[in-house]
Amino acid sequence: SCPSTFQKEGPLMLLLPSFKQVIAGVAVSTNRYSGLRLLRNNKHTLVHHSNSPATAVAMGEGGSKEKPATSGVARRSWEDEIKSGKFDRSKSGFTSFISNKVEGSKYLPEKDRYHLYLAKACPWATRMEIIVRLTGMTEYFPITFVDPVFAPIGEGRSGWVFTQDYPDDLTHKDTFYQVYLHYHPDYEGKATTPMLLDKKTGTIVCNESRDMLKSLCWGCQELHAPGTPDYYPRDKAEVIDEWMDKIYDPLLNGVYKCGFTSDQAAYDKQIEAMFSILDELDQHLSKNKWMLGDEFSVLDLVVGVTLTRFDAVYYVHFMCCKKHIYEYEYLSNFTRAFYQIPEVKASTDIDVCRQHYFKSHYAIAPMKIIAALNPKADLSLPHNRDELFP
Repeated sequence: SCPSTFQKEGPLMLLLPSFKQVIAGVAVSTNRYSGLRLLRNNKHTLVHHSNSPATAVAMGEGGSKEKPATSGVARRSWEDEIKSGKFDRSKSGFTSFISNKVEGSKYLPEKDRYHLYLAKACPWATRMEIIVRLTGMTEYFPITFVDPVFAPIGEGRSGWVFTQDYPDDLTHKDTFYQVYLHYHPDYEGKATTPMLLDKKTGTIVCNESRDMLKSLCWGCQELHAPGTPDYYPRDKAEVIDEWMDKIYDPLLNGVYKCGFTSDQAAYDKQIEAMFSILDELDQHLSKNKWMLGDEFSVLDLVVGVTLTRFDAVYYVHFMCCKKHIYEYEYLSNFTRAFYQIPEVKASTDIDVCRQHYFKSHYAIAPMKIIAALNPKADLSLPHNRDELFP
């Protein structure tokens, strides 16, 4: 069982739920959010229950056919991933590729066929927006963004939703989970971003960011703008994948493991692993302009999107507070150089990131206060990367 994080007596403490209560999903009726419809303006979120029957349309390769409507509520969310007191990330449910190189490939690189669902706050999703911009494929991969702040999605869970400011003009759903169920009514996993949708077959191609990067870099090369560099060189793919594997658990996923654990020993172990890999990255980047040397690659993208969020969010929100990124000589100028690439900056909204984390994770930030940002963490500050590596 998970110990309460609010054990001190006092008026405020009596009003706050225990960590155990929060991660258990909060005590609500399992049918409370059936027929849920969310309506949000700039100031309020209103929950409306619809009793009218509905029909879900499931699109398949053979055309479309009607199926009985699901309740439209979530079957898994981030709350389920922290119930044990440790963060246990869900596995991606869709891992297909876009390619015309493999015989019988179901998903071919074509115009007006695909659609991306992304979250501005999500580092995994920001990878996709950046690579689409860098390769000049924005016309081939239109994007729908979810609202950055989690809201109720049914069964006592919260997650990505659509609002007046962030509408879903493709399926006109209220929650992102409903979009998953619209195309795959039997889906039991978590509704995650990024998600790549094939409008032609009415199926989800992929919701695993590493696989999606390969689709966009390798499978869609013929759609790239003329002169686009090879951001995922095949002769260096093994090195790239080795680095991705190496940094995933201690850093990319490690920030979440630090933030969502209720086990002190687990936190202590994770924080040591995190700053060990950060020290190693700092040393590596003291000798290399980018992760692979002189050429920018998807590996820089993967490292960079996490580092851009580190001081602004993870340092405080997830208690990754042993050291700021701006305190590292080489990691700091790498992060600023990365952020100041025009396509990266256009894809990155630190204010939205901070809004998401501090206002969505009620288990660790129940008061929804956005913490102050240290001015030294400003990513637009000058860097000397070009001077170090002329």
